[in-house]
Amino acid sequence: MSGATDPAQAASADDNTPPPIIRKVANRIMWWLIALYFVAILDRGNVAYAAVPMSQALGLSTAMFGFGVGIMYLTYSLFEVPRALLQKS
Repeated sequence: MSGATDPAQAASADDNTPPPIIRKVANRIMWWLIALYFVAILDRGNVAYAAVPMSQALGLSTAMFGFGVGIMYLTYSLFEVPRALLQKS
């Protein structure tokens, strides 16, 4: 039986393939996730770009600005999931 495959193994390999509807939905969602990831990177870049003028205008040191940005991202991360869950319902 060299070269022959076991029918049980062939069936189990087919069971691991996602159905076409899952692949279709995943392909559509992936483009949105990539776009949102790009926007998140741009947002971080905008905060970094605004660091110097904003720090000078508000009289913030580098450590104070870094702490403020860290608090902003921490609260965003903490409240993003509950907000999305509430928005869904």
